[in-house]
Amino acid sequence: MPGKRIAPLRSKAERERHIFRLFARAVPLAIKPNSVRSGRGDRAPDILCRLSTDERVAFELAQIIDEDFAKGFSDTLRLKVALDETLAGSPAPFRDAFAQMFSNSLIGLFFGNHLTLQRRRAALKPLLEYIGTLGPNAVGEFFPSQPPLRDVVRMVTVFRGAFTGPVLEPVGGGFIGNPILAVLEGKFRKVYPTCLPIELVAYYDLQLEPPLSIWEPEVSRYAPEALPKSQFRRAWVFSVASGQILYVHPSLP
Repeated sequence: MPGKRIAPLRSKAERERHIFRLFARAVPLAIKPNSVRSGRGDRAPDILCRLSTDERVAFELAQIIDEDFAKGFSDTLRLKVALDETLAGSPAPFRDAFAQMFSNSLIGLFFGNHLTLQRRRAALKPLLEYIGTLGPNAVGEFFPSQPPLRDVVRMVTVFRGAFTGPVLEPVGGGFIGNPILAVLEGKFRKVYPTCLPIELVAYYDLQLEPPLSIWEPEVSRYAPEALPKSQFRRAWVFSVASGQILYVHPSLP
């Protein structure tokens, strides 16, 4: 029997309630599920609810995502489309030979760091021509050494197996940062028009969380000092993917 199709979330408020209900399953607070409501107004906290003690509490949600990562992900998708279009628009003899040569291949294209999308797109035609010279038995890592590719492409990898190829996968340059402190600082400065106690839920969703050792020590130094100066009584870090609480301050009794 086919699985039940889940309707897409239609609004920001629906998505916030969805994220919060996932958080509520993981958090060691007895949140009444039927009490969850969206806040009213642009400046209001995102979520209002009741605990099992009947205490009313507000929660503000904040997604943790690196803007450079988000832009890089979008650029990589655009580059994938441009790459496939460039191959499809190549002269038929080249296109057919390329398809036969790499019919069972996954080809990874690793671009240099911090290059503009325009510069990477300009290199697609000579890049395909370079890959075409690797031959029908090419497997492994290859490093273009001739200009202009050597200044744009760091490495080309070819894997052969059960692929319906050629599959071309560009990998954008740059690094995934950890913007969690910027998220906390931004929220701690805000003032919310409510007399209810407020807790902050910073969550990873689109961006995978880095290891705790990378960000937790700095957050543990920052939160105890900054939280008392804010309107929040507690701050959480939550992973949507794993459904786990990654950090909380102050800890629950």
